[in-house]
Amino acid sequence: MNTLERLTQRFHQLNEQIEQAMAQMKSDSIELLGEAAKEMFSAAPEITKVYWVQRTPYHNDGEPCEFSRLDIYYTLEQGETYEYDEEGSYLYTEEEYKQALRALEEVKERQANPVEWEAAYRKEHRLRDTYRIEPLHEALERRQKYVDEIEAQRKRISWEDVNRITSVFSAFCKTIDMIPDDVMKAAFGDHVRVIITKNGVETEHYEHD
Repeated sequence: MNTLERLTQRFHQLNEQIEQAMAQMKSDSIELLGEAAKEMFSAAPEITKVYWVQRTPYHNDGEPCEFSRLDIYYTLEQGETYEYDEEGSYLYTEEEYKQALRALEEVKERQANPVEWEAAYRKEHRLRDTYRIEPLHEALERRQKYVDEIEAQRKRISWEDVNRITSVFSAFCKTIDMIPDDVMKAAFGDHVRVIITKNGVETEHYEHD
């Protein structure tokens, strides 16, 4: 056997080893994902499904078009999202609630002096005098609406449950982050939405620009 034949044989062997390793990694990743999902649904039964899109862009402003797995979303049992809302469900945190209350109180305190409100607003946002600012009554309405949204959530779910659900979901996302993109592509495909529910994993074609 000459050098070329030996090299050719060796390359074939290496390719077989790579294919076997990829197949094993794909199998192990799917198994790991299934176990992580089972734990997530058990610890946070309020979550009905998680989903994400993975795709290769058709164009990227002259940059290489590379495959990637996009952000992961979840839907709650009591959520008011569409079947596959691109942003999924969202739970406000207690800290966000405190910040919303402070922002609302700030606007209320400024009501007695609109001129002071305008000056403070321009300084905070670094706006020129010619730039139209948000009127005080609009700011009050917007911030009150934000507080109302969070308080409506508080009637449905406690801060303790919010912390539990978000922590469980975050742990699940970290598990997925451990899986390389090429393995995710091999496992679930390209230009697809991956949906995980308590009944298992399924994929559907994803249309994008």
